[in-house]
Amino acid sequence: AAAAVVNGGYLVRPRIVKQIVDNDGNIIKSFDVEKRRQVISEETSRRVCALLRQNAIDGGAKNGDVAGFRVFGKTGTTQKIGMCSGDGMDYISSFCGGAPADNPQFVLLIYYDTPKGDSYYGAMVAAPTFAKIMQDALPYLGVEKIYNEEELKNLDVTVPFLVGSSVAQAKNQLNNLQLNPVIYGDGERVISQIPEVSTSMQKGGTIVLYTDSNFIDKKAIVPKLTGLSLSAANKAATNAGINISIKGTALSGSNVISISQSEPEGKAVSQGTVVTVEFNQVSKENRD
Repeated sequence: AAAAVVNGGYLVRPRIVKQIVDNDGNIIKSFDVEKRRQVISEETSRRVCALLRQNAIDGGAKNGDVAGFRVFGKTGTTQKIGMCSGDGMDYISSFCGGAPADNPQFVLLIYYDTPKGDSYYGAMVAAPTFAKIMQDALPYLGVEKIYNEEELKNLDVTVPFLVGSSVAQAKNQLNNLQLNPVIYGDGERVISQIPEVSTSMQKGGTIVLYTDSNFIDKKAIVPKLTGLSLSAANKAATNAGINISIKGTALSGSNVISISQSEPEGKAVSQGTVVTVEFNQVSKENRD
């Protein structure tokens, strides 16, 4: 039923097996898509899919969005009438959606029966799980990422290998990536760097370059990075001498709050260390 809403309106017979192959990889039998009947018009299907996409951009489904994948979806919060858990009602928290919105290929339903914790809303419970699964599954399934301008602005960059480079070369390379170098030591070449090569981090972050081994043990203390806006988390990280890599809805919007950090507050880490911070949209408009 969910697939029929976005695939042009066709009810498709479910299949478990796509094809049968032999030991050499030759296809023995394929199972084609079987359209049983059309339940809504193609025009209606396109319109609903566009609405569901907009819902993931700036509506109640925003916590299910994944940068670059044009997710569409809808949250659900169902009250189980007549059933109680402890002192309150029982609920079902859900998120149903898919991607990519411009050519739907995959749908996914996340369903929590009687969720435990601070919230029971689909937007807060099921949507982040949907996003995490799709973030891993869609690249594996061959869906190409296409970023919009807002996502590109907040997109992480990959730290280059700078050890052995001259200080001038390293500075120039980092400036081109919109990263800020901090140099420790008076040497002419980089002997160590933090973060390490291939680390993902936000544009505007700091790369610590060492040209003297006497400075390599400099530490920073991880600050509290939860409960903050993206700009506030960035500021706290910069002031502490560390970097952040963002996950969740912060790539595609500004009305978000950080909900977790990969390193605990108060931990001593090397200066320039990248801490992953996850963001969710938590406004009242996001509740079903």
